[in-house]
Amino acid sequence: MKSFGIHLGWAIEGAIGSNMKIDASYLSPHVNISSRLEAATKQYGVMMLISGEVVKHIKSDLLERCRKIDRVTVKGSKSPIEMWTYDVVDPFVPPKYGFEEFDGIYDSPCAQYADYKTRFEQGIECYIGGNWDEAISKLRDCKQENPHDKPCQVILDYMEENQDALGSWPGYRELTEK
Repeated sequence: MKSFGIHLGWAIEGAIGSNMKIDASYLSPHVNISSRLEAATKQYGVMMLISGEVVKHIKSDLLERCRKIDRVTVKGSKSPIEMWTYDVVDPFVPPKYGFEEFDGIYDSPCAQYADYKTRFEQGIECYIGGNWDEAISKLRDCKQENPHDKPCQVILDYMEENQDALGSWPGYRELTEK
């Protein structure tokens, strides 16, 4: 599956190489963040991870398909970023085409998805805010409704494995996987 990490920020483009071979390269901490987001798509089981910086600039009709899924620091950065995904597939829409790669693709979100997204994001806000009991309750309800939602499972697993760290919870976690 193709995956994408999207972030917004400055970068310097330059030619790197020798007289025999030259490659274009981009240098910036923002390029690093995009790369880390792309790598994290596998951990979260999504096709696309988008930073909060990008989401600030997304038009409202696209924003209704974006879902905040975590707040993290990535390797090489000390500042936490919000992580969002773009839900291409709506789990509440019956398949239209009969081909697995197109099943669930939708033109606009159905009401059930919109309600699910709202409840999921309420759970994420509780998680970020340190109210993990409430977050676990909300996200377990979401998981029961949509058992294939991997971001939901990732956050539930993290909270359950790190209950002892709640007292010193800064409102984000460090992504350590490349």
